[in-house]
Amino acid sequence: MQKGHTTETDHYRFLAGKHWLTDPIQGLFMSRPRKALIGQIKALNPQRVLDVCCGSGDIARHFTRAGIETTGVDSSDSMLQRAREKRRINHIHKLDVTQMDFHKEFDVAYVSLAIHEMSADTREQVWKKMLQAVRDGGTIIVLDFSVAKKKRFWSRFWSGFTELDEKSFLKTNPPHYYNYKEFMSNGGVYDWLLQCAGKIDKAETFFADTLAVLSIHVSGTE
Repeated sequence: MQKGHTTETDHYRFLAGKHWLTDPIQGLFMSRPRKALIGQIKALNPQRVLDVCCGSGDIARHFTRAGIETTGVDSSDSMLQRAREKRRINHIHKLDVTQMDFHKEFDVAYVSLAIHEMSADTREQVWKKMLQAVRDGGTIIVLDFSVAKKKRFWSRFWSGFTELDEKSFLKTNPPHYYNYKEFMSNGGVYDWLLQCAGKIDKAETFFADTLAVLSIHVSGTE
């Protein structure tokens, strides 16, 4: 059994008591990429799924309700309280995701809209921990912001919208925004995952290529 504890500051405490509003809004806005993420995972017919930075469990609940054993890891008390109240995740672990110590236990591990807010060093650690957690032949899926290859009106629009939203974190957690800026300056999620894994097995893009759902199959040789 995974064990761990973190005293990390809960940067999402400001959302406590507001999930009844924020969950539906984010779910509506992110409906297409989330549907792609959930669809990719369900198509693999997994028995055990790991949600890295699971938050309130708004994505994990789709697997739990489908009878797929889900495990969620997050360091935010306020987020995990919501997940517990709604019984969205089978197994919840409150700890920094860099402290995960799973060993080839999951068919799928995924992380949604969290990689961009991490420092470069933390991203590297999380990638290694996810790779360690997934069995040979399993899959890792990442949903996060990407840099559009072609700069057109809609890609500039969505990039600007995302920039404004991320900039709001300067009030509650400045490193979040600075890590996002560094992440995007280095190509966003596509270039990050390609650097980590050396390949992309499946890619679906949204919002004029400014957000992507990417997956890689773990062969055991990574």
